[in-house]
Amino acid sequence: MRTCTPALHRARTHSRPRRSDLHCPPPSPPALQILHSYFYVLTWMSISISVILFNKWLLAYSGFPYPITLTLWHMTFCTAVATLLIRVFKVVKSHNMSRKDYLHRVMPIGAWLAQASDVAPCPLPCMPPIAHLPPLP
Repeated sequence: MRTCTPALHRARTHSRPRRSDLHCPPPSPPALQILHSYFYVLTWMSISISVILFNKWLLAYSGFPYPITLTLWHMTFCTAVATLLIRVFKVVKSHNMSRKDYLHRVMPIGAWLAQASDVAPCPLPCMPPIAHLPPLP
């Protein structure tokens, strides 16, 4: 176990140390944090692609005639899972972001998803089956 100095403790927590607080865990290396970030982004993208392909199959081949209902189910499920992970199981901690952080970190992702959602519904039923796609040049 690594022992913290009072100055190091203040730098990490912005408060005066108590006697029990002077045993701080070592900080995780930046490379490990970066790998975790990439893992989460790749997992999110993989799940998103899987949902898009499943929705394409459901709408185009299984004869499910209600795309708005499908979207409602998807959004309800996402909200339920996020609420469980953040508020019930506390797997993900809640963040209190400043307006500037929100505009620079969250809004670009939201704008990208909105653009993808705007483009996706039209080609989804018209997209050819995966097996019949032409090879890449």
